[in-house]
Amino acid sequence: MPDAKILSLPRLLLALSAASVLAACVHTPLHPGEPRANKPAEYDGRVMPVTDPVSGQAVHELVLDQPVPLDDQSTCGAKTVKRMVVDAHALDALDGQHVRVRATAFCKVNGVADYRLRNISVIRSRP
Repeated sequence: MPDAKILSLPRLLLALSAASVLAACVHTPLHPGEPRANKPAEYDGRVMPVTDPVSGQAVHELVLDQPVPLDDQSTCGAKTVKRMVVDAHALDALDGQHVRVRATAFCKVNGVADYRLRNISVIRSRP
């Protein structure tokens, strides 16, 4: 009978180990559609002209309807953002308009580490 316990303990440990590895590999966010850093997602907000504090250039930012939590698990870290600079001229003609865009949030270090949007396509716009 002691042999059965010795054999079952390693099997139990192996099963628990395999289950934890599987859980780590298959982890999915609670809300699959929510924005994540470095992954395409949809963002709603108003396009506003601003001046980049570092370069002094006129750029556009998307002032989000709802704050968005992002985490690149690196330089920018976990932040809840209310606005993001657009890293392209994709929204130049839409000053002041409300838009829904599909874009990728990414961390840009330009004196300060902050999240910006790139690879932007406009899904919908309205005044």
